[in-house]
Amino acid sequence: MNPVIQLEKFGQSVWLDNINRLLITSGELENLIKNEGIRGITSNPTIFQKAIGKGNHYDEQIEEVLSKNPDISELELFEELAIQDIRNAADMLLPVYKSSQGKDGYISIEVSPELAYNTEVTISEARKLFKWIDRPNLMIKIPATKEGIPAIRKAISEGININVTLIFSPKSYEDVVEAYISGLEDRLKNNLDIQNIASVASFFISRIDTAVDKDLEAVGAKHLQGKIAIANAKLTYQKAKEIFNSERFKKLENAGAKVQRLLWASTGTKNPAYSDVLYVEELIGKDTVNTMPPDTILAYKDHGKPEDRIETNIDDARTQMNELKDLNIDFNKITNDLTIKGVDLFIDSFRDLLNTIKDKKALMLKLDMNVESSDEVKKKLEVKLYQWEKDNLIDRLFKKDFTLWKKDKKDDKELSNRLGWLNLPQEMLNKVGELKSFAEEIKKEYSHVAILGMGGSSLAPEVFFKTFGNKQGYPSLSVLDSTHPNAVNKLLQSLNLEKTLFVVSSKSGGTTETMSFFYTFYDALLKKNDNAGKNFIAITDPGSSLEKLAKDKNFKKILITPEEVGGRFSALTYFGLVPAALIGVDVELLLNRALPLYNKCKTTVQNSAFELGALLGSLSLEDVNKLTLVTSEGLSSLPNWIEQLIAESTGKEKKGILPVAGEELGNPDVYGKDRIFVYLKLKEENSAEINNHLKELKNKNYPVVTIELEDKYDIGKEFYRWEIATALAGSIMEINPFDQPNVQLAKTLANQAMKKYLETGKLEELTPIIDGDIKVYGEIKTKNIAEVIDDFLSSIKDHDYIAINAFIEMSEENEKLLNQVQNKLRNEFIVPVTLGFGPRFLHSTGQLHKGDNNSGLFIQFTDEIKNDVEVPGQGYSFGILVHAQADGDLNALKNTDRRTLRVHYKGALKDALKKLKLV
Repeated sequence: MNPVIQLEKFGQSVWLDNINRLLITSGELENLIKNEGIRGITSNPTIFQKAIGKGNHYDEQIEEVLSKNPDISELELFEELAIQDIRNAADMLLPVYKSSQGKDGYISIEVSPELAYNTEVTISEARKLFKWIDRPNLMIKIPATKEGIPAIRKAISEGININVTLIFSPKSYEDVVEAYISGLEDRLKNNLDIQNIASVASFFISRIDTAVDKDLEAVGAKHLQGKIAIANAKLTYQKAKEIFNSERFKKLENAGAKVQRLLWASTGTKNPAYSDVLYVEELIGKDTVNTMPPDTILAYKDHGKPEDRIETNIDDARTQMNELKDLNIDFNKITNDLTIKGVDLFIDSFRDLLNTIKDKKALMLKLDMNVESSDEVKKKLEVKLYQWEKDNLIDRLFKKDFTLWKKDKKDDKELSNRLGWLNLPQEMLNKVGELKSFAEEIKKEYSHVAILGMGGSSLAPEVFFKTFGNKQGYPSLSVLDSTHPNAVNKLLQSLNLEKTLFVVSSKSGGTTETMSFFYTFYDALLKKNDNAGKNFIAITDPGSSLEKLAKDKNFKKILITPEEVGGRFSALTYFGLVPAALIGVDVELLLNRALPLYNKCKTTVQNSAFELGALLGSLSLEDVNKLTLVTSEGLSSLPNWIEQLIAESTGKEKKGILPVAGEELGNPDVYGKDRIFVYLKLKEENSAEINNHLKELKNKNYPVVTIELEDKYDIGKEFYRWEIATALAGSIMEINPFDQPNVQLAKTLANQAMKKYLETGKLEELTPIIDGDIKVYGEIKTKNIAEVIDDFLSSIKDHDYIAINAFIEMSEENEKLLNQVQNKLRNEFIVPVTLGFGPRFLHSTGQLHKGDNNSGLFIQFTDEIKNDVEVPGQGYSFGILVHAQADGDLNALKNTDRRTLRVHYKGALKDALKKLKLV
């Protein structure tokens, strides 16, 4: 039989020291009551703070309350939430209450701990809660402070069930019992019934050992450690027997009074050296309650040995307490301090609770996105949201209905099996403990983390590091997502390899770039250590070739991600959250910031993610499809992640939304009418220059969306917002936002080039139009290097764009130079100009380039490789790989009839750009 259930045979009831909404709604609490021996529940501010702060189980009720009364105080809002939980739990416990004739089946709620030293207000609060909750099996918790004792007596005299909390000493316990008995006597004097009044005296256990053990350690009396709390409790139980067998109480008992049972509280073991069921086993006895946290209940169910022990070794208990006195350890002072500290801790928890509710309230009331556009656009938005409501969009989305995007049954699997990201803000909270624990382990062993991955595997980690940096004491982070030899060489030479943890990230496990990185760094480590695998972890899909490799090479850890989450939607999976945790980002806070929006998306179409999706999708159908991303300084890396998400999701069937990242804001006259602007800003950052530019754009009727983040942790919400918006924009465009058909074309052609190289030892040579230090390939008429760019771009028309595709080192200098080119061409030709470094962009904008309506002009840069790096054991170098990828992309663009120009140069990029008249 279950040992927890067996305790009832010995006269002890087990109450659960925990409550939360999910426990109630999931049926778990009902099962604990019916099948696991739970006969009551206690709560406190800490429990509620964790319940309300973690997850979104209270969000729907918070939304409902705020919609009726947005000015409600945090305390009043907490009471609304708590009362619902307490009432529901009380109703579940009512059968226990009735069958035990009012002995068990209680649930407790605490008066505000801030009232612990105010008798009159405590009494008033106890009356209010008892009346509001209106359940016969409710107990109000009042602390055993000097001011709490008269409040307990008064409450009992008024027929309120009381759980007296924070009792540490026999003296305090006697004061509590006196208040209980006196309260009953007061009631009898007024000819009032006392049969239905119950009370427990919560006597705290583990905190005593935690406090006393320190003093015992100091005086060298280790033999008493872990024994004083139990000795104190056993002697208090003897005092209880004496009091409740007295003539005074017998008179009350004859009138129907119940014994005020001792309730053993704080019974979870704090010291790992002690048995995890120590404070259960030793305190089993008649007329007692043990309130246990869930972990202790599970431990006792697993290996508890029920037996009546409360009255064993009483003489030893007295000896131990006397020995404590002989050691000049002032037990009265310790217990008095524990009472004060206990009140302080509950006050701190209560304030944390109210702050948690304050944050939730602020997030839900906050207008975090502002759309400024013409009345015509706003009207279309309203119509689209109304239509979505009529079409039951929310239910269909979260039930993964593929017909939101495509009607043909053949598209069902590809669509419905790619929506695993929808519930990640809630689901990944269950992984927080694992992530934090792993991060703590890694920071002790490694000083650096290197991400080896491409696209969705690398962009979110890059955002986290560039936004947050690494917290003190945590490793720094590098992202390698360039196959250019200079980038590989630089990382090889800069790292202390043995103090670096390499994160090999690939969903398929077969990404050429990622595996080439792995071969290189694994080989380098193998030369230093036979067990090179301990420096690697893998993040991948189940059953991938990378999972097999990681097992074969004895990787330190393998983290499996859900197959139904595509790479660009994986920021809130292990792909993003593991690197974030490793550098000290609070992943729990990050996920919690996404939860209010997640909850809104599940309950109403009137939310900012749906609105953004409706705006992007609707405008794209009217050729307003150039999404210009502007950020305040602290969010400068976020557009790169958004760029991949939007471009790879929407560039299909001759339809697409072009994300434009990195452009310097200009005056309205450098923009065509196909632009929409989104400004992502931190609340604390305000740029007068950006504000002035955006004001001018608004005056010219450009749609401008402003999204304000409370702080950097709101990035968690942004990941989710943009994923929802992208999916819904795809629905309006009637495309599949979860596949990437044209990405494969460039890969296939690159692989063909590599195959030819492995067979012949050389890549295919193209014939240049202009030959020299700068070779130019493409459809141009001029032979003058200074006229090349103007000649190539002479075919530009409205709604076109220019894409700079640079298969060169992604260095700070090169990026700065090409940003200048980006802005120069934008200003001269009045079209958007994007910049992507290859092969990285192939996993993001590469899909859009080949799948949109052929409105791009593509300028590819390649350079002469000087210091090449061989990929160990593969028969090729990174220089060969990056050039094969450039060839593959160029040929893929040509095969889809795109306008292309390749510029291959020797020497410095700056010199080449000068000759091309680009700088």
